[in-house]
Amino acid sequence: MPPMSGMFEPWLEKRGRNGAVHIRRGWFRKCAYRGGVLYHPDGTTNMGTEESPDVRNNQDIARETLEYSESGAVFTFTNEINGGKDGTYAWDYHPPEAQPDVQGVREYPQDLDAEMLEGAGIPPEVLEAADVGSGWSGRLIPLMGFLGGVDELAGLIIEAADAGWLRHLVAVNFGPAAWYEVEPRSLVDEVQEQAQGGEDGGEGENPIPGLFGRQDAGQQQPRQMSWAAYTGAHGGRGWKNGVTGEVRYQEAKPSDDGDDAGGPADEHAGKVRQILRTFKNLPKRAVKKARTKVTDTYRKLEQRYGPGYARLIVGVGVASLPVPIPGAAVAFAAPLLAVAELHKRLAKWNAAPPANVDLEGVVKLAARSFLAEVFGRARRALHLSTLDAAPPAVSPAAAVWVPTARVTADPARFQFRTGHDAADGTVRELPAEPFDPEKAEPLALWVDPADGLEYVVDGHHRLAWAERDGVKRVRARYVTAATAEDAKRVGEELNRKRPPHPKAVEMSATGDPGGGPHPHAEELALAMALAADQGDAEALGTIRDLAGDDDALGALLDELDEADGRELSWVAAQTRTGKLKAVGAGPHAGKTLYGKRAEAALRTRGPEKGPTAAGRRKAEAAERAKGKTDARAAGDAAAKRAVTDPKTLTAADLEALPAHLASLTKLQLTEFLRQVKGKVSGSKAELAARLLEYARTGAAAAKKPKKLAGKALQARARELGVPEHDLLRMARTGELAGYVEKVTAAREGLAKIAADAPAPTPQVLKQIVTLAATAHGPAAPAHAARHVADLIARHATDAGRVRVHGMARPEDHAQVAVGGIAFKFAKTPEARAAVAKTLVAVATSGMPAALWKANKAVVFTGQANKDDSHWQREYKNPHHVSAATGGDGTICVYNGGAMPADMFAHEAGHNLAKMAWNSTQPPRDSEYGRAQAAEPPVSGYGANSPAEDFAEACRAYLVRGSAGPATDPPSAVNREELAARFPKKYAAVERVIAAFASGAAPPQFPDKGP
Repeated sequence: MPPMSGMFEPWLEKRGRNGAVHIRRGWFRKCAYRGGVLYHPDGTTNMGTEESPDVRNNQDIARETLEYSESGAVFTFTNEINGGKDGTYAWDYHPPEAQPDVQGVREYPQDLDAEMLEGAGIPPEVLEAADVGSGWSGRLIPLMGFLGGVDELAGLIIEAADAGWLRHLVAVNFGPAAWYEVEPRSLVDEVQEQAQGGEDGGEGENPIPGLFGRQDAGQQQPRQMSWAAYTGAHGGRGWKNGVTGEVRYQEAKPSDDGDDAGGPADEHAGKVRQILRTFKNLPKRAVKKARTKVTDTYRKLEQRYGPGYARLIVGVGVASLPVPIPGAAVAFAAPLLAVAELHKRLAKWNAAPPANVDLEGVVKLAARSFLAEVFGRARRALHLSTLDAAPPAVSPAAAVWVPTARVTADPARFQFRTGHDAADGTVRELPAEPFDPEKAEPLALWVDPADGLEYVVDGHHRLAWAERDGVKRVRARYVTAATAEDAKRVGEELNRKRPPHPKAVEMSATGDPGGGPHPHAEELALAMALAADQGDAEALGTIRDLAGDDDALGALLDELDEADGRELSWVAAQTRTGKLKAVGAGPHAGKTLYGKRAEAALRTRGPEKGPTAAGRRKAEAAERAKGKTDARAAGDAAAKRAVTDPKTLTAADLEALPAHLASLTKLQLTEFLRQVKGKVSGSKAELAARLLEYARTGAAAAKKPKKLAGKALQARARELGVPEHDLLRMARTGELAGYVEKVTAAREGLAKIAADAPAPTPQVLKQIVTLAATAHGPAAPAHAARHVADLIARHATDAGRVRVHGMARPEDHAQVAVGGIAFKFAKTPEARAAVAKTLVAVATSGMPAALWKANKAVVFTGQANKDDSHWQREYKNPHHVSAATGGDGTICVYNGGAMPADMFAHEAGHNLAKMAWNSTQPPRDSEYGRAQAAEPPVSGYGANSPAEDFAEACRAYLVRGSAGPATDPPSAVNREELAARFPKKYAAVERVIAAFASGAAPPQFPDKGP
């Protein structure tokens, strides 16, 4: 049986279904939250409005009420007697009753915890005192017995760890034939040693400090720790504890409680101690090898960067390793290595750049020159960088083994040479001899970030060869590229170095590509890692271009070498307006560069002695003189254009012309005015004003449309669709020219709105309707709706899934906001056309502000109202079909149609009533409620309910017209008839509409009326 098998039964009793925890949770949930029993009447209740009913079962309402009360609630019920019985009500609540044994419910899981410990073989006395008087010694004895049993399990754990990972790590780091031994240390011996250094514990204290948590460890720390100054064998200085023998290398003396004094603990201290412990237990040959590698790396770095940077780079590299073996690599010190290189390049400044020097530009140039220097000598090294995060990080001089099945071939995207292949990229001919993965050159792989697949960019034939022979693993190197095109370019560079036919695949005993690794491969990888970390895509692109162009690379290196040996001759300064400029010195004395030329000069030339004070004054004077000359030349050119061809001047030209004229002399202005026969007397300002007025007049005349006459006028009228009889009539009366000009201007206005595509605000809608009425006459509504539909299509956004009122299912809708209302519709041209027709109709109706602002949203759907059967019964009309519904701030338009303005006013009336009285039905004591009691319904449809009567009154209030003959019963189809036949209702509606014109409920509502 497993050692932990004794825990199963109490664990199942505690955590199983209906176990101790389940019971405790249910009990406390019942007592902590409100529950109980709620009696309810049989039947259903309408939770909605008459316009949009929501009929629900009373049992569901009762259950939902109790569930909502979990987080705290109060209850209110109607004072309805249950079946006519005195003393009982239809809705009756009974609170829950708690059980008395609370302590037993709490202690039950704790008893099971103790049973689980015993089942695992842990005596309870190990964790807590058994009885009063059982102290440190009483708890140590059962603890020693328990740890003795644990020692017997150590062999099984060590065997599993060794087979699973330990022997593999040893082989990777020390070779397959390395000898090692795992020697477990008994916990009994360790506990006895620690117990000998501690003090007798009190009653119930932990026998071994730190063994069962930090709280216990804090109780048994050494009381008096004596720290004394200490110097190690190699000169290291720190502090040594006289009691424990612990040594800490730090400046501040540790405190008596074991923490460092004077600041936070070194974050690398634990790592260093772990490395030292591992180093102590390593075989002697491994120690010698590690020391040799660290020494060699240090010497190389010392020769290039000096001892300071060398110690720092090696130290950080070793301390940051994922496996604590000194000398394994220094790849994690890449930023420090790159900084050291830049510092070396800037050493001629003594690490202190002079003032007014573009340090960022110079550092970037130094970084690029270093990368080009170590990168350009062997273009094959491009794919050896460590920039890819998806594949495993590998050394630039080594390849990794990857499963052949994981490699993907896509010849259409990445194969460079296809002359010996079929049209689909299939290899036609392969060597007859078996594929040897040890000798074959590694493949070049690129990981596509889009799909995560590893594509071969160099080695398609080798991959096909390996797949033919069933080779399961091949060697590969990963290349770095931002896009597939860049990866293919890298593959081309590698592919050009070998013959195209698969029979000529290069092999060598070592498997290295021809020429061996780059002499600066390690520095290259570190510098590339730093460039990628900084995200400088421009620098990476420059490096890639230099690697592929030996001539450009050589020219750059020669220029850098030459620049390193001579004094530089440009100094950064600022113009009077704060812009950067480069002031020349030495061979460039007296010269000044501006803009990009100045930036280029400062980045490619370091600092040197600046010009003298006289030289600076001379340069600034030349700069001012040049500025004046340029301004006068620009002014002269602008004035000439204003005089010779003012019709070509744009609004921007006219805006800039006053500044240009101000730069001219009075003599120049006089000469220009003589050319246009203008008045030449007066001050310079007066002359400039006359010339400006001349230019503006000429530009305005050019924009004024030419008047048509005769046959041209009649032809233009026919183009505009003027009927022939109207054309002849207007030609006789002289109205034709004005009509053509007006219609042309209106159509140009519509075209401008279509081109500018403004948001469909109410102002824009009115402008479109007005222009369409002028431009198209009787066909104006259709043309206006087409323009509005185009604006809706341009400004519509996604509204997600929408379902309101009587919609049976949700629909994917778009939406557009107009005047604070969200118009939502299906994503089809027909739905947009319905919305556009509705907006045009409302825009031309004179809709009162209160009826517009009473709505939050208008939803258009192709579905029928699923509640039509309810309203057919309610209104006693079997043929009733809902065109639209409202009542909660939203209007829903059914059956895919548009909505006329009077229908909009009717549904908006429901929403207005909801906003005014919190109900679609006017209260009986309100002004409109009293008017309903005194006057008949406004229309036959209004007779269905008080809510429909108020909505019909709002509809009639919108429509303007003359009062028709009296009807029996009386009805109102427009505002005039509403005022004449229903004066009280008219006064009440007008008062509500006026009160809510701002869109918000005024403080006096709900109002009782006069």
